[in-house]
Amino acid sequence: MKNSLKDKIFILGIGAQKAGTTWLYDYFRSHDEVFVPDMKEIHYFDQVYRPDLCSYFGGQFAASLAKQLATLTNENQLKERPDIAELIDRVRMNDEGTPAYADFFQKRVPADTDFFGEITPSYSLIRETGLQAIKELFPKIKIIFLMRDPIDRYHSALRMYERGGRINANHEFQRSLYEPFHYERGRYDLTISSVLKVFDEREVFWGFYETLFTEKEVRRLCDFLGIGYAEPDFSKQFNVGAPPRPLTEQDLQMAHEAYAPVYKFCKSFFGSDIPASWRC
Repeated sequence: MKNSLKDKIFILGIGAQKAGTTWLYDYFRSHDEVFVPDMKEIHYFDQVYRPDLCSYFGGQFAASLAKQLATLTNENQLKERPDIAELIDRVRMNDEGTPAYADFFQKRVPADTDFFGEITPSYSLIRETGLQAIKELFPKIKIIFLMRDPIDRYHSALRMYERGGRINANHEFQRSLYEPFHYERGRYDLTISSVLKVFDEREVFWGFYETLFTEKEVRRLCDFLGIGYAEPDFSKQFNVGAPPRPLTEQDLQMAHEAYAPVYKFCKSFFGSDIPASWRC
């Protein structure tokens, strides 16, 4: 890593999916003190350290790059397309690994900006080995982990895919409950335990979707990061799923059994800080 990044603070959002990460990314995009790239989710560390669930991301970025390059008529157009330049550098990571990840930011973080980072929700799937690699790359780091009631998070994720026309969320609810792609994203107990084996708790912000969209909570986050408070736009919504249909009692019972270890852990770890709407 070149010297120009060594004194800056790396902000890494590690999830959870459907817990407000896109809203937070948009907030950072508008904040004068923070650099985040046009590409919200870089999906590098999950591809490397959770290939069982995330190896496909490398191919997706490569396919997207090929599609975008096909729209150009000459190389000079690249200067007007920073999104394609980011894709080129992301695809480099497939072959060149971690040095290319560091170089991605080295090229883009302004010299007068002290805070930079990215948010990839599936980084919540990464365990100690991957988290240690991140810390070694950027020792001056702040971790953000947002959570949402596990059952509500899972149902919201299914509705997001339903809106894309791929599934029926309620029909899929029981069948996919324990599929690792979905289930592990809601295992906050595993994520938190892994994070605390690598990072000091003072380096980590624990937040909740249910209380995120308030001035008090955003101020708490800004104070944690060491940046000034900027007024958010709480009216913005992103990646809204299909309108929810009520879950059956059997759905809820099965889901509560599945996520019982998460509720138990979070009640012990967070105590009264858990939002009242959680199904603990």
